[in-house]
Amino acid sequence: MEKINPALRQLFAVLGLFVMVTNAAAQSLSMICENPGREYQVTYTLGNREIIVNPDTEQTRYRVLAVEEAEGKLIVAAQTPNGGPAVRVHFRPYRKMEYFVDGQVFQTDGCY
Repeated sequence: MEKINPALRQLFAVLGLFVMVTNAAAQSLSMICENPGREYQVTYTLGNREIIVNPDTEQTRYRVLAVEEAEGKLIVAAQTPNGGPAVRVHFRPYRKMEYFVDGQVFQTDGCY
């Protein structure tokens, strides 16, 4: 079996670590949204089954129902807790939160 040069082995290790860190960072999304009462932070990591609102304070969790990811678009459909409204969380191309009751939008919060 052929031995790998130690310098080459270190290079591969560093490159592998860089790829893992880059992938992890790219998968976490966060935005600040505003409604008439206050600002709140929305955080989602691709593949997770929850969206977290205000992760640094009360950590309200919305259950993810579906993820629509297409060229340049990422929208996550979720359910708010305790039988509250459904929500569509738009991360790309526009940032906004749309809350639904009985299939109708009743509130849209702008995000940045």
